[in-house]
Amino acid sequence: MRVVGRRAVVSCGLIFSAMLVLSAHTPYRQWEVYRMKHLLIGTSREDAASYPVGKQLAELLMHAVPESRARVARARTVERLGSLIATNQLQVLLLSDKHAAELALGTGPFETFGPVEIARIFRFGGLVLVSRADFPAGHAWIIARAFLDNAEAFGGTPPRAEDGQVPIHPGVRAAVSGEEPPRDAASGLDGEP
Repeated sequence: MRVVGRRAVVSCGLIFSAMLVLSAHTPYRQWEVYRMKHLLIGTSREDAASYPVGKQLAELLMHAVPESRARVARARTVERLGSLIATNQLQVLLLSDKHAAELALGTGPFETFGPVEIARIFRFGGLVLVSRADFPAGHAWIIARAFLDNAEAFGGTPPRAEDGQVPIHPGVRAAVSGEEPPRDAASGLDGEP
């Protein structure tokens, strides 16, 4: 019987670590499946108010749009959130105005990723809910309608053109102006459009 040496164990450990690093952010396919089935609202510890507000928004969406299966996720840093949205691992974030502008411009903690195309969905005090620019218009419309219908309870307001560097999502514009939902709204918020 051969005894495994210390070098072999260290080598295996290094190989395993390299595999984790090379597999990007998520080494497990379960994460992919989970985020396809749930609308995840990304928050961070750096934007301390974002997590409690995110929990309220997820709860509201769970009641207003049950098929969204909305959940809140919290990252340690806003830089991590930038990484997750830039690589399409998250599609919706709740950020401070400052961080949303920096993400769109690729400045501050987001310099590593460069500008990320995002769009505004709704405002909650000093926080703004943003999505990837390619977030389906129908999904943005559904979310905006849920927030418009419950705006008083949460103090939320639809984004205004003069509010900042980040453009308003076209689906939100349609919801605010009372237009019919875009065709991709029929697919609901769960899974791919």
